[in-house]
Amino acid sequence: MKPSNEIIEKFQRTYLEEFGEEISREKAYEKYLRLVNLSRVILGLPTQTNQETKNLDTFDSDLTKL
Repeated sequence: MKPSNEIIEKFQRTYLEEFGEEISREKAYEKYLRLVNLSRVILGLPTQTNQETKNLDTFDSDLTKL
């Protein structure tokens, strides 16, 4: 599922605060998806492939609460 604009913007701000580097929306989107998939692996949930992620509209609300 695709994250909202608000989530991506928050991720960009957090990334800037933590790493001191501004990243593009596209880069933030990619890194966010990787982080969500890593969280899924750690929690033992099924991960999403790149193709699956491209076709989804919104992220599961439980994942956005992590």
